[in-house]
Amino acid sequence: MISRLNNKNVWMIVTCTLFFIITTSFVGCANNFGRIHPSGEVTRMFETYKILPDHRYYYSGSDANPRGIIGIHNNYTLNSRLWKPVDLTPEQLKDWINFILIDTTISIYNYGALILDPNGNQVGVWYSPRATTTVKMESDNQIIVHTPTDLPKKPLIFWYLDPND
Repeated sequence: MISRLNNKNVWMIVTCTLFFIITTSFVGCANNFGRIHPSGEVTRMFETYKILPDHRYYYSGSDANPRGIIGIHNNYTLNSRLWKPVDLTPEQLKDWINFILIDTTISIYNYGALILDPNGNQVGVWYSPRATTTVKMESDNQIIVHTPTDLPKKPLIFWYLDPND
């Protein structure tokens, strides 16, 4: 009986240790992920064709009708082959935004958002009719921002934009 009890204790210790190691590994990996946070201010900025001078701009999709536009602060480097760099002008931004606003085949909503690092610090801005993506920080202030993905079929309450924010 004592040896069976000891075997159970050993088994429990091994199980708990493995669980702790696996959980710690996942939490460690998750620390590199940032996010986008909806912002009425960023939406208005894009829809009034304002370009931030301390950001580099990129787009995803076709040259004439992009599906997403991002601005990454000059302190960071975008690590992506899917986003195309652009020397954005207010006139080009106006053409793109007007296309996105009238193209309801993508979405009836457009999303301006802050791009945040894992600590909640702003590293860029986002505008797209698609509201989901993955943001990952790498070493040396490099950032990966996946191209826009479609929203789930059910509405997402957290995407409500307060016009006063």
